[in-house]
Order: sequence, then C-alpha cells, then structure tokens
Amino acid sequence: MISPSGPRFLAVVPAISFRPSAETVIRLNYRYQRQYDLLGNPPSTTAGFQFGVSSYF
Repeated sequence: MISPSGPRFLAVVPAISFRPSAETVIRLNYRYQRQYDLLGNPPSTTAGFQFGVSSYF
C-alpha cells in the first residue's frame, strides 16, 4: 500500500549539556530516528551518540 503522505521521519534527540565556563559548552546527544518510505516497507532505524565541544572567543 502506498502512503498518501509520502516519506516520513520520526526522530528523538535528547541531550545533556555542561558549561564549565560562560564561553564553553560540552554536549552529548543521542539520536534515534525511524524513516518510513513511500511503499509501506518496514521502517529503517538509525541510532547513535554525538559528542561536541563549542568555545566562543
């Protein structure tokens, strides 16, 4: 069965951020994503962690 709404994405991205100073951010994300196609096949699932550091000067 073909989905009338087209491809769909569902993603949840919780994150934890830490500011050791006013100009620096350390962040840890976890992303869970499901992608549905036009033909109604079972969704593909992607998940993973992401780590980032930002500093402003």
